[in-house]
Formats: sequence, structure tokens, C-alpha cells
Amino acid sequence: MKQIRTLVCKLQLDDAQHKHIAETMRAFAQACQYVQDTLEPTLQNKDRMHILVYRDIRTRFGLSANLAIRAIARVSANRKAAHASGSSVKQFAASSIDYDQRIFSGCIVHSMQLQGSSKPTPFRRESLTRCDRPHSAYHHDR
Repeated sequence: MKQIRTLVCKLQLDDAQHKHIAETMRAFAQACQYVQDTLEPTLQNKDRMHILVYRDIRTRFGLSANLAIRAIARVSANRKAAHASGSSVKQFAASSIDYDQRIFSGCIVHSMQLQGSSKPTPFRRESLTRCDRPHSAYHHDR
């Protein structure tokens, strides 16, 4: 089974940044749910899923290209895990977002594209903390 590396980073946000991140998390979860509900339940291949729903996700949910791809990948991974365990994927909660390694270059986040903002939202240097040591994690929403 593929191992997933998770970085845990604590951000100290002002009210506006908190609002934008919450909106982005909701849009990401809604995009995951859209992929889950729209595509045939037995489809697990993320490349095939990408061809079928990528543009819809970008248009409907206003997600960045990276987040649209990560939403598709999350659904694909959850479907594979559910299939392997004999269960099914049910709901996606607005509890986390998948970012790839390009976002966390050098383990310090300088900005992120968030919902409700037309350009990347910068974070004040003092609001950022170094990421905790990476640890192995396997999680999925069901």
C-alpha cells in the first residue's frame, strides 16, 4: 500500500484569512463530493476521473488547478481504500485539504490561493510556524 506523508503546520490567521481558508475547505469538500456523486461508483482511476470532471470542478467550485487535481486524487484514493476494505465512500467533510509538495516548498508556506481572493493570499512571516517533523499518516473521509 502506498504510504502518505503528512506535514502538520500551524497557521496563526487573522479573521479574513480564517474565513478564506474555511471557504476553500468547503469548496474542496464539495468538489470531492461532486466527483463522488457524479462518476460511476466503480471508477477508481484518477487519470480517467480527471478527464471526465476536471473542467467542471474548476468552473463549479472555483478551485485552483492544484486543488481540483487533489480533489480528484482524494476521491480516487478513498474509492481504492474503500474497495480494498469492502466498504464504501459516503461523505466528504470540510475538515482538510490536500496540497502537493510544490505548495510546501522548503516546509514554509508563504501564500496560498484561497476562495474569495483573486490572487494568492500572503501570510505574514510571524503568522507562520515551521512544520512539525513529517510523520506517516493514512486518512480518508468516508
